[in-house]
Order: sequence, then C-alpha cells, then structure tokens
Amino acid sequence: MLNALRALERGHIPRGRRTVILTNAGGAGIIAADACERAGIKVLSLPAAVKDELASFLPPEAGLGNPIDMIATAGSSDYEQALRVALSVTDSVIVIFRPPLILEEPTGAVAEGILRAIAEAPDKPVIVCTLSHGTAAARFIERLAREKIPTYTMPEAAVDALSVLCRLGELRSERRSVDMSPKPDRERALRLVEGARSEGRCALYFYEGAEILSSYGLPVCPYTYVKDVEGAAPFLKEVGFPLVAKVDSPGLFHHFERGAVIPGIANGEDLHRAIDHLIGLIASERLHRGRILLQPALFGRELILGMKRDRSFGPVLMFGVGGTLVEALKDVSFGVAPVSIDQAERMIRSIRAFPLLEAFRGQPPVELGPLAGALHRLGQLCLDLPSIEEVDLNPFIVGKHTAAVDILIKLKEQ
Repeated sequence: MLNALRALERGHIPRGRRTVILTNAGGAGIIAADACERAGIKVLSLPAAVKDELASFLPPEAGLGNPIDMIATAGSSDYEQALRVALSVTDSVIVIFRPPLILEEPTGAVAEGILRAIAEAPDKPVIVCTLSHGTAAARFIERLAREKIPTYTMPEAAVDALSVLCRLGELRSERRSVDMSPKPDRERALRLVEGARSEGRCALYFYEGAEILSSYGLPVCPYTYVKDVEGAAPFLKEVGFPLVAKVDSPGLFHHFERGAVIPGIANGEDLHRAIDHLIGLIASERLHRGRILLQPALFGRELILGMKRDRSFGPVLMFGVGGTLVEALKDVSFGVAPVSIDQAERMIRSIRAFPLLEAFRGQPPVELGPLAGALHRLGQLCLDLPSIEEVDLNPFIVGKHTAAVDILIKLKEQ
C-alpha cells in the first residue's frame, strides 16, 4: 500500500493496462515483465516502426523487444530518446536504471534526461526502479523525487504500484447510466465560482452554493434573506412556522458553535428575538458581509454529503450520518469521483447506521435511488468545477422534503 501511495503522489492514472519496460539490466527487465504478467498488466508488443526508431540511436547489442534492453552503457540521451518513443505508444512505462560501475556522466544527468521525456507526456505515469541503495542511485532518486516521480528498489514493487494505478483508473471509468435531467448547467455554476474568485473570496454565500447545486439538479431547502421581521412576511406566508434563522457570511464556519444558527422559531415573537440576536452577532463579530437567512425547518433523517479534493485522487466524496453527530460518530464512507449509481449505493449501504435509513419507528425507508443520484451528481459537479476545494452539505435532510439545508463550499486559494 505504501508503494501505491508513493506512485499516487504525482496523481497520474494510466488510461489502460499496457506498459513498456525500459532497462539497462536485462535480468531485471525480465523480472519486471514476469511480475506484470502476474498482475494482469500487458507488456506491449512493439510495432516494427517503433523498433526501427529505437535501432536508429541504440547500440547494435541492444534488445529491441519489450523489455527494451539498452545494455549497461546506456546514458542520459539513450534514456531520454527511448522513453520518449515508449511513451508515444503505451499507457505507462517502467524505467529500470541500475547505476553501472563506470558511467561517463553523473547519474543526475540520466535523471534529467528521463524528466525531459516525461515533460512531453505529462499525463502518462512513469515508474522508476534502481536495483540499488548506493550513493550514485541516491543522487538519481533525489532528483526524481523533487518532481514526484516514484522510485523503487525492486522491479516487483514498481509493478505492484503500477497495478494499483491501473485498478484506480478502471474504478474511475466504471459508470452506470443515470437520469441527468435537467441537464447540468456547468456554465451557470462556473460563472458563480468565478464571480466569487474575482472578489478574492475562497468561500461562497449560501445563495451561490444553492444555485450551483441547483445547476446540477441537487435539491436545496427554500430560503430568503431578511433585514427585519417585516421583510420576512412574504416568505412566512409561503412556508409558515417553524423556521430556522442563521447568519450567512463567507468567512463564518461552525455556525452552531458561534451562536449563528437559531432553530425552532415557532412564532412572530421568536422570530423578532432571533433576528435581533443575529443582527447583534453580525456587528460584534464584524461580519461586514453577513446577512440573515431564513429557512423552513425540515424534518427527516439528517445525513451528510461532502467532497474533499485530494492531491492524488482528485474529488473524494463522503456520505454518512449528518447533523451535530457527524464528528462524534464518524460514521462515513468515501468514494473517488466519478461514482456510478451502483458505487453510490454501496457507499450508502456501507455505513454502520444504514439500518436507520430503512423502515424505522413508523418512518418509511429512504429511497436509495434519488440519494445515490445526489451523490453521483455531486461527483460530476466537483469534476466539472476543479476550483472547488471542499463541499459540505450538512445536514442533507431526507424525508417528506429532501434537500441540502446547510451548504459550505470552499474554493482553492488563488
């Protein structure tokens, strides 16, 4: 697993299971090829045109099959040219460089040649094996490490890491058709994100998050902004009591801890007190962008849907028990976007509290299809909008009315 994590650090996933092995040590190349066969990785048969191109610069003694055995005298130019050729015909490359006893140039020069070739095909993973812990290998490894190129001592470890990358690529490509009507409005969502970034903000207002979610068909709790009780009258006529009042400010997190959420507003007197309290809070906390948000109180199962962008995996979705219990119970599951409907349902069923989503104390069971669809849509949203760093929909109420009640969306720092 640690081998795989090192390979994932660069974040490049192969599009398929084809690989080319490039080596200056024939025996190690054969070991790597055998390990690939056991792992289900295809050691690509090289076309004649590719062999001709390799023969144009490699010595006559070189082996032009796969593994490509460049023999022990191979230097930086050989590695750079051969790797460039290999990357043009395959999904990934395993590079084996065993520092020879006599080399006419520093091992760092070989590393530089490898890096130049990688720079021309940055979306294809290259896994490196050195067969050595010696001083010469250490300098070579150090240079590659600065560019997050994974290096391993033994060929089997390199192949194991590549196998994990291949499997991750296959999981990402698994999809099941889903009703995406209405069609996601990516342009609308992108305008909202870019609008916030143009103001130098890394967090969104509730209304911006609500519009982004709505652009992808995710349900949002009704809401309005008010300055006083009189301004709440039209909304109150529409939704009635009970209400929830809260402060909406891009710089305000952890609303409950800050006293910025007032639930259970049952009448006009409660509403008056709540608005007065929140006006005072905005002033005392100097929340110059703060606004008072009203929502109807929704009842049902409190869940959490979220996303955290990982440097290696990309958007990682989260599902679990929500509300104020999420940090105490830590009953959540994870999935790497995109998630199919099948994968989303497995995420939902995998939490310990899943029996609470079935028929329970007079409550009907939660319909898993729409809930899995919400996770699927959230994953697509986060893939389409790479500027979004984090999403936290807690609680996401599922019941008579299903909707995101709290919406926290953070953007990448500029």
